[in-house]
Amino acid sequence: MGKYIHITAFLIVVLTAVSYPETVEANSRSAAISIADVEASPGDVVDVPVTADGFEGIHVLELHIYYNDDVLQLVGIENIHSSISNATTNPNDNPIIISWYSLMNGLDLPDGTKLFDLRFLFCEDENDCLPHENHGEITFVESQSFIQGAPPGFQDLPLSFQNGSVFDPNVAYSVLTIQINGEGQVLVDGSAYVEPVNVLTGQTVSLEAIPAAQWEFESWSGDASGNDPEVTIAMDDDKQVTANFTEMELEEYIITATASEGGSIDPEGDIVVTEGSNKKFVITPDTGYHIEDVLVDDDSVGAVVEYLFQHIDQDHSIHATFALNTYEVTATANPADGGAISGTGTFNHGQDANLTATPAEGYQFVNWTEDGTEVATTESYDFTVTEDRDLVANFQLKSYTISAIANPEDGGTITGTGTYNHGDQVSLQATPAEGYQFVNWTENGTEVSDEPSYSFSATNDRDLVANFALTDYTLTVSVQPDGSGSIQIDPDQGHYNMGDQIILKATPAEGYEFDSWQKDGTTIGTNSVFTYTMPADNAQITAHFSLEEPTTYNLDLQVEPENSGQVSGAGQYEAGESVSLNATPETGYAFVHWMDENQQVISTDAAFTYTMPEQDITLTALFAINTYQINTMAQPENGGTTTGDGQYDHGQNVTLDATANTGYTFLHWQEDDQVVSTEETLVFIATEDRDLMANFQLKSYAITATSNPEDGGTITGAGTYDHGEQVSLEATPAEGYQFINWTEGGSAVSSDEI
Repeated sequence: MGKYIHITAFLIVVLTAVSYPETVEANSRSAAISIADVEASPGDVVDVPVTADGFEGIHVLELHIYYNDDVLQLVGIENIHSSISNATTNPNDNPIIISWYSLMNGLDLPDGTKLFDLRFLFCEDENDCLPHENHGEITFVESQSFIQGAPPGFQDLPLSFQNGSVFDPNVAYSVLTIQINGEGQVLVDGSAYVEPVNVLTGQTVSLEAIPAAQWEFESWSGDASGNDPEVTIAMDDDKQVTANFTEMELEEYIITATASEGGSIDPEGDIVVTEGSNKKFVITPDTGYHIEDVLVDDDSVGAVVEYLFQHIDQDHSIHATFALNTYEVTATANPADGGAISGTGTFNHGQDANLTATPAEGYQFVNWTEDGTEVATTESYDFTVTEDRDLVANFQLKSYTISAIANPEDGGTITGTGTYNHGDQVSLQATPAEGYQFVNWTENGTEVSDEPSYSFSATNDRDLVANFALTDYTLTVSVQPDGSGSIQIDPDQGHYNMGDQIILKATPAEGYEFDSWQKDGTTIGTNSVFTYTMPADNAQITAHFSLEEPTTYNLDLQVEPENSGQVSGAGQYEAGESVSLNATPETGYAFVHWMDENQQVISTDAAFTYTMPEQDITLTALFAINTYQINTMAQPENGGTTTGDGQYDHGQNVTLDATANTGYTFLHWQEDDQVVSTEETLVFIATEDRDLMANFQLKSYAITATSNPEDGGTITGAGTYDHGEQVSLEATPAEGYQFINWTEGGSAVSSDEI
């Protein structure tokens, strides 16, 4: 028989994903897959379409495709439908497996939808096709060997197949049809016969008849004969062959199946079987039991879950025994020294267990856990044993709160409080605030330490008090210089605490005045009555006095306008004192006079001596900005004009323009015989008087003349002339010529020779 391409497929449908009428069973539905017949010549690459019908609510699709790689060479799987574009394939293997699934959305396709194309190279070498009988016929073979049971809510969907082929229409075939009479099958060239087979005309095929169980082969009939189960026939035309099988007469035997308490055997009792048949028994323990042994004909075959009698030819017995399960209950402490555990051991199925966790000193029980999951929070854990258990009793060190406060609250600070585990070393440190001293540690009113550092082991919660007391300091006062005054102290008590307010009053002696209060050389106050806050230290304060000074008055000096000059001589002076004042103008300014606050002129001299009055006074030095005369002239006078001359303040921009008259050109600006610019516009800043001359020059022109023709005559009077000068040209014709006219630029300007 020729080589086939086998496609094995199964589909699974989710019952809840498709709406069915209540009267229609889900398994009454079916789907179909078809492969087209495709014509080809040796060497052709062809696409073989695979189409689907009845695809509604499909969730799982798997196709196993076997092909004859002697005739067909797979090029690829092409044009996969978009609905299954995420399908997985293995196009490099034979068989090909195409798998697709979607548990969320079922696949609904119109009938006749193409799922994909199988692209083959057909008979790459024409000679390779000759030994084969069917040119690459493609046949579906349904098989459920890939399904181990549908998931919950899913059901197998029956699938039918339509075969196809890739064939050469130019090659002649004969059809082999086989019928089965009785029960059995026929192998065609080693492959099971399914439907009529196309064979190259002239080829031979081998047939083998294989009887079913309890049947035997009898003979061939039709286009084959004899009782030999293996026969060869020549396919010189269409052939029809019948394989005849007859049922065997068989003895009956009894298999006695029994089971002890704790389980069952299926089937159970005296089971009647026929000669040569097979029978399987399944052994199932009850919950909490296990199979202890299975005896077949009183011989142990071990604790098997099933046993198969094969080719039965006598009576048999099978007996299953069961035993109650035992389990190990173990437990460990975490941490190992956190506590002790009792109640572990070996237990029968269903027996009650009690585990007790006892924490060690300093520890407390947390919970029972198994595989990291909490199962109980009480120290005693009761449960029924149904499996091995491995539990953990979790303990943790006890923790204590160590708190402490300062008394008084602002008397100092405390470090070392917090949460501590049992046995941890606690170190408390009391640090007095400025002006305080540490007294002792107390707890519930009882002294526990008189040292600022207090250490102990944590064994319980504790609430302590660090006691502090204010420190006494002395205040000493004095006057400087001796005998220059006196000091009153309120309150006058010798010793003070930090922060006490003390009023000090300094009274100068006759001829002295109070200057300041000083401590350690630093001024701390300038009022004779001074409130002093006691620091956290002994203090010594001195009241400083000085001889009274004569009265002086302020002399302020100003300039107007601002930044126009500098003045000197301002200061403090006694009434009647002579003061030298001086006013210096800035560049571009000139001094005018001094005036008082009433704008009265008191001096026109920049430097003068002023007598200080018996009052504060402000004097002003008045300055005026300089002005300059800027003069211009034209040279020669009729050569042009100038603009921009006049008076300018110091620093003002000056712009002079020179404009030449007709017939003249501008040469340059000149000052004191020096050329200062060759530009008609001269710009500068006024800083002094200036006299500037704009120089012009009369324009000159070149007068040229030529004879036409060159030897027609002579010309006199050509040359260079100043603007406005009279020019006389005379044309004298040569012998044989006469004068015609004067032209310029091609236009006649005169007909006179002169």
